[in-house]
Amino acid sequence: MAEEAAESRLYGGIHFREGIDLGLEQGFQIGENVINIFDN
Repeated sequence: MAEEAAESRLYGGIHFREGIDLGLEQGFQIGENVINIFDN
């Protein structure tokens, strides 16, 4: 779902590919950290 939202921003001319890729990577890393914090 996150990938689809990111792609729509690219096609809409709101963001560039590099920003989308870095934002997705950062978002997934944050999600993993949050899960690890609450999983312990």
